[in-house]
Amino acid sequence: MKKYTNKYILILVLIISIPSFASGIDESDFVSTIEKLERIYGAFVENRFQAELVFKSKWADPSTTAEAFVRTIQHEVGVKISGGLARHPLMTKDAFAGILCHELGHLIGGAPISKVHGDIKSDSVELQADYWSTAKCLRRYFLTEGEQNLLWLKKSDTAPYILAKCELAFKNNKMNVAICIRSALTSIRLIQIMEDYAPPRISARIDTPSSKIVPKTERYYTDIQCRLDTLFQGSLCNQDPDLDVKDDDENYGFCNLVDSKIGTRPLCWHAPGKEVFDQGETSYINAPEAP
Repeated sequence: MKKYTNKYILILVLIISIPSFASGIDESDFVSTIEKLERIYGAFVENRFQAELVFKSKWADPSTTAEAFVRTIQHEVGVKISGGLARHPLMTKDAFAGILCHELGHLIGGAPISKVHGDIKSDSVELQADYWSTAKCLRRYFLTEGEQNLLWLKKSDTAPYILAKCELAFKNNKMNVAICIRSALTSIRLIQIMEDYAPPRISARIDTPSSKIVPKTERYYTDIQCRLDTLFQGSLCNQDPDLDVKDDDENYGFCNLVDSKIGTRPLCWHAPGKEVFDQGETSYINAPEAP
């Protein structure tokens, strides 16, 4: 393992202040989900950062915090996660995996990125972390369960819109369609958890995508509908989940408007080829009203 010479410390934080309830997933699912993602991405992270992938998890912690970090001095890259978040009453094992994937997405989710800290370039913007979480991470996570994914085809009768989109994206490949459906339903659950924390004026719907268009790529979160759109489009991206991504090429490894019209990043936060907004700038063409 290489020894770092720089002293940059990058901490990427997502704090979800949802009240802790005595429900959600149990400790066994909490641990097993973390361990599975360690197995999937451990070697990749070590090769990229010359540092160990570490999940600092505390089941007994009642707080509702998840944060991704890179600490070069300690040779650590990873995610901190509390049990309070996992115990939210709407939390499922798949939704919990989605939260962890989002945090990993800040580290290895690729362009567009918001900053460069020394030799650390991986600071994927918030909605890119969402997009990578479903386009890459959750697909790899679900693929480890093999034929069990096909059970999700039986749930598609409750979501005909999702089924039609997934079949269009994956050309009726049953396994990929099933994983697409599972990922889309997981995305809906994640949005429900977010809305439980901060009820919006209008709830997000998977079949009513945002019509908003930004002139530059957003660094931070926009509205809840845009987040759902992003998660769903990641689910629809048919690029190989094992294909790596790049920090200097936002098209590589992802669906993009050059090659595809399905599974691309929504224009409500992503302006293809445009720079990322600086902190403090207002990026909406038509700024939304507060919920």
